Amino acid sequence: MSLLVTGGAGFIGGNFVLDWLAQPLAPAVVNLDKLTYAGNLETLSAVQDDTRHLFVHGDIGDQALVSRLLVEHRPRAVVNFAAESHVDRSILGPQAFIETNVMGTFRLLEAVRHYWSALQGHERQDFRFLHVSTDEVYGSLAVDEPAFTEQHRYEPNSPYSASKAASDHLVRAYHHTYGLPVLTTNCSNNYGPYPLWRAKPCRFTATVCKSAIGCTSRTTAAPSGGCLRRAALARSTTWAVGTKRPISRSCTPSVTCSMR
Repeated sequence: MSLLVTGGAGFIGGNFVLDWLAQPLAPAVVNLDKLTYAGNLETLSAVQDDTRHLFVHGDIGDQALVSRLLVEHRPRAVVNFAAESHVDRSILGPQAFIETNVMGTFRLLEAVRHYWSALQGHERQDFRFLHVSTDEVYGSLAVDEPAFTEQHRYEPNSPYSASKAASDHLVRAYHHTYGLPVLTTNCSNNYGPYPLWRAKPCRFTATVCKSAIGCTSRTTAAPSGGCLRRAALARSTTWAVGTKRPISRSCTPSVTCSMR
């Protein structure tokens, strides 16, 4: 019994892998990551000698590789963190976002669908595909508006959020069309250990990171010309993912900071 985690060398994915393997009896993790700008193997240094962690350098768009890993390791779940991210990067180069977030998710789903269809009994019944998405798909919020919920309609405003919205719709379609058991989370920006500050950094200081408020939100314009963001603690996100609880205001603390 194992998990297949994609994007497990990234910021949130790496935190998930570390938290998961911190449990003494946790099943093994097969960690598939392309190691793009967002991947960092140093994040996983604490588990480099853990026999329950197998790192595989590869792409979710490589359907043959994913299919081989599924057959060899027979995971009971796939947790998909792999994605191109950051709005600014998607504006400068949208093609990579379409290739990974849309076509990559499609090929991953195809490999998982064929694997799941061949399972029998409790292995088939207990299997889950967990897709980690973003609240960016819901659009923008005014500063005084309540946080997004799963009932908000999709209104993506950038190539990044549009590509993630497309991946969400594919995941939903594979459930309704093929019966694939799926879960999708749409949480806000995350902060915590092992961050990647290569886009505009959200400068968390003692003065701005005070309040613990709702999880799901969006970027809004700030009077100073920066923007306001709400961000969830990465470990809270990985806890919610690991326990199969929905990401909601009741389970994920977050803070507001000013981005300059």
